[in-house]
Amino acid sequence: MLSAIIYKEVLKCYKVIIFFILLISFSLLFTFVDIKNIVSGMNVTQAILEISFKGKFDFNYIHYLCIIFSVSLGIVQFYPEINNARIRLYLHLPLSHFTLITILIFTGIIFLAILFVVISIFYYFIITRYYPQEIFDAIFSKMLPMFILSFLCYLTTILAFIEPKIMKKVIYVLVSFLILIIYLPLSQSEFFVSYKLNIIGIFIILVYIFTIYKVFTSYTKGYIK
Repeated sequence: MLSAIIYKEVLKCYKVIIFFILLISFSLLFTFVDIKNIVSGMNVTQAILEISFKGKFDFNYIHYLCIIFSVSLGIVQFYPEINNARIRLYLHLPLSHFTLITILIFTGIIFLAILFVVISIFYYFIITRYYPQEIFDAIFSKMLPMFILSFLCYLTTILAFIEPKIMKKVIYVLVSFLILIIYLPLSQSEFFVSYKLNIIGIFIILVYIFTIYKVFTSYTKGYIK
């Protein structure tokens, strides 16, 4: 039963995953070319200043690709469940509600996490092969907010589908949008994002996960018709 549910989620998502993997792979390729063009002829200090403080490195819009991917992943996973009223059928499966919700949520989270780990490993090995560790550290400081925002957008998409009350949908989306328009430009501009902002982003992600569990349990227990 467990493997069957995971397989169903993979079937729903694999086309979107393949499509965005191709897009992000091309973005990474061009990003590597940009890195070489930016830091060639510079010493380490100059390169770090150009990348971290002067906004010379925009990731070839990879941050937008990752966010769009996370939203698309949430849509293909949960739109069919809500549109066809299949979400209530989970009540009849011979698994605990907690297990079912965990599988649904964390299948997407694991997909995103694997992608982000691959991106980070790519940057690490390519950059440290040619340049000092400090340049990777500077670039990763700009990637981390992108990862946090992608997780947040994925969870927001889920809540936008499964939350039955319109006002709460608006609140969840509005909070995420406000964080996005403040957090993302700041992370890609000439300033470092404070670690406190990263912690706030992670805290909101945990709140959203808890909220999804709560709403989904209301479906499976019949509180939401």
